[in-house]
This record gives sequence, C-alpha cells and structure tokens, in this order.
Amino acid sequence: MSTSTHRPASSALGLGWRLLAWPIAWAGWLVVRALAATWRFEPVAGRAEVEALLREPRPVLLCAWHRSLLPICAWVLSGPLRGRLPVTFLVSRSRDGELVSRLLRLWGARVVRGSSSRGGREALRALYRAVRREGSSVLALPDGPRGPERRFKPGTLVLAQTTGAPVLPLACRVSSCWRLRSWDRLIVPKPFARVRVAVGVAHAVPRELGSEGQAAELGRLEGLLDALEAGLGGEAGREPS
Repeated sequence: MSTSTHRPASSALGLGWRLLAWPIAWAGWLVVRALAATWRFEPVAGRAEVEALLREPRPVLLCAWHRSLLPICAWVLSGPLRGRLPVTFLVSRSRDGELVSRLLRLWGARVVRGSSSRGGREALRALYRAVRREGSSVLALPDGPRGPERRFKPGTLVLAQTTGAPVLPLACRVSSCWRLRSWDRLIVPKPFARVRVAVGVAHAVPRELGSEGQAAELGRLEGLLDALEAGLGGEAGREPS
C-alpha cells in the first residue's frame, strides 16, 4: 500500500527534524538489524494458530503490548510470517513514531501513521482499506503511543468490529535485555538473547457493542494479552533468572 497519503504527519514535524530523521533511521536500522540477526526466536505457544494462518492466509489484527515493540516487529518481519502474510504496521505521528516508521520502511514494512491522539480517524480508514481491500493483516500496539501501559485502547477494537478481522494476541519473553526509561520501559533484547514467542487464539470481536459491551470487550482483550504474557513466566518481558 502506498504511504504517500501519510506525508503530512512528517511535514508537521518541521524541516530540520525531517532532514535528520532519515540518517538517524538508517543508523537505527543498521543497529537493530545487527542485533536482531543474533536473537534466537523460539515458538512456545500457538504453533497451531500460526500454521493454520499460513495454510489459509486471512487478515488478522496482531496485537502486543508496546514494550515488546522491537522483538515482536523483528519476529513478524523475519520470522515464519515473513513473505507469507502481508502485514501493515500502525505507527504513531509522534517524533519517535517518525523514526520508527522510517526504520520499518527500511526493513520493507508497510506503514500507516496515526494514533488515538493524532490522525486516528485517518489511520483507521487506511487500515480498513488495507484489511478489506488488500487482504493485509495489521500489527497494532493497543496501549501506545503514550500509555497508559497495558490498557487496550478502543481504536483496535473498532477496527476489529468494522473489518471482521479477529484479534490475534502476541507476547514474548527474552533471556536478557535492556529496559529503556520510557513510559512502557521498552524492551531491547541484548545480543544473542533468546526470544520466546507466544501466539494466542484468534479472538473474534462482536460487530455490535454498546458502551458497556465495549468496556467489557476491552477488558477481555487486555486479559488475553496479560494471560498470554504471564504464561511465559518471569517478570514483564524477561525470563526468570
């Protein structure tokens, strides 16, 4: 899908930042690719879900908590789904999102810009077209871009309702990592870290939900992601030592 319709998100950040963004993104891409090449991805749960998805590809909404951004994106772009399941990535219109989106594009990913705070409606329309017209799946981090941490925001729920695509929960644990001092304590796996990946059962969201039903469904989706992560053991994002 062409990303030209999302350039206003970049231009709004200023010419100086746009000029710096590409070299910074290139440097980040080289570092992340070098790191990711050493990570050892190990499927722990959900092999049957992945195999079924690859046998009969269909659009799904891949969802993980924002702190798992790097290992989950690396798994999607270089793991078993690579080249077999088209995936569109939802990235915020923030300064950090600008770098992430350019890094992902360098990695060959399709990107739509927007979040609950900026460009949300436009992003939902673009994602709807990607799912319904192009048959693309979507990777969303439903507590991003600024939290609250591990709170499933309504945007992904609305996308599931309108497209009929089920939510497919994702979680991971890493054997060793750095944690950034960000709102979500972003996980950066260390070189040669083992990344254990769990894929949950696809969850279909009802098309019709009142306000109480939506709140209950958001809580249910939060529970699915938390339970999948808890099943891997250890503290958030990291295996027990």
